[in-house]
Amino acid sequence: MKKKIMILISILIILITGIGIFTFLNKDAISYNDIIKLADNLVNVNNVILHIENTGDNMNSDGGTFYIKNGIEIILDMDNSVLEWKDTVNNEIIYIDKSSKKIQIRKDKTTSYLHTPYELLEVDMNDNSKYKYIGKEQIENFECYTIQVKNKDAFYQYSFDIDTGLLIKSIIEITTDDNEKSHIERNYKYTFNALTDKDVEKIDLNNFSDFEIEYL
Repeated sequence: MKKKIMILISILIILITGIGIFTFLNKDAISYNDIIKLADNLVNVNNVILHIENTGDNMNSDGGTFYIKNGIEIILDMDNSVLEWKDTVNNEIIYIDKSSKKIQIRKDKTTSYLHTPYELLEVDMNDNSKYKYIGKEQIENFECYTIQVKNKDAFYQYSFDIDTGLLIKSIIEITTDDNEKSHIERNYKYTFNALTDKDVEKIDLNNFSDFEIEYL
């Protein structure tokens, strides 16, 4: 009987020690909800140039430069001309298609190109997803929280700036239905408080007299 009690006590000590070590190792871990709350800091980011830089083997995937100021956002084409203008407050989008010489204008709900942690993870997370906090890391001038989200067909790794909630780096791997793997790596570069109202002014349609205008 005494031997059994000693064994039970030993097991309890091992369990308590294990829990203590686990707690110590994870005391600084950032939860999923903590990451989501970083989006609240983006309210202070209202004048920024965003440049998305593709790295690795996905140089031909979508990148580009974006002007963002007080709810007005512009995509610049490769020649720095305006490709798209949108008002995220009044939900208006103007898209210029140079190849077909068409301009599409539509009233539609829009979201910012400054994707928040909530928007990204809301899409990525599902019942089969696993969230993992990787740790803090310094990426250029930004101190970031790096996290991973995995499921059967996809892997996402995001690094968010702790102070602003801005996405600084992303790595995405997706397996298609044809069992082909897509690997995308991006760096997100920011220049703050460099834009004037003129930089994001609405497209003057008078400059596109030879374009067909579609209202959608």
